[in-house]
Amino acid sequence: MYSQDAQLGNDMTYTSPEKTIFTCAECGNHFNSKNGYRLHVMKHKGLFYNHCHICNKGFMNKSNLDGHMNVHLGQKPFQCRVCGKNFARKSSRINHEALCSHRQDHAKTKYTHNN
Repeated sequence: MYSQDAQLGNDMTYTSPEKTIFTCAECGNHFNSKNGYRLHVMKHKGLFYNHCHICNKGFMNKSNLDGHMNVHLGQKPFQCRVCGKNFARKSSRINHEALCSHRQDHAKTKYTHNN
């Protein structure tokens, strides 16, 4: 752990004795948690734990790699519960569902106002 902290840098400022704020020396972003700060710095330094075996792109966590692999393999396991459209990434399905359900609600409202 110490060697990784030394590699990532340990730039932090203190706002009070109870709370530590970690500041990225490269871009100035602030973080309340050491883990969030460390993950952020890893992005700047290109340090990733999960790599795609097809294109060698790096990812911070396995779930992002899994979604990326779905794109390579043409898999779309996440289905919209409103319209049935499929997506490679769960986050894409969630974003789509928010819009899709809004459109469906709008269409119902429009239909009931016209009758």
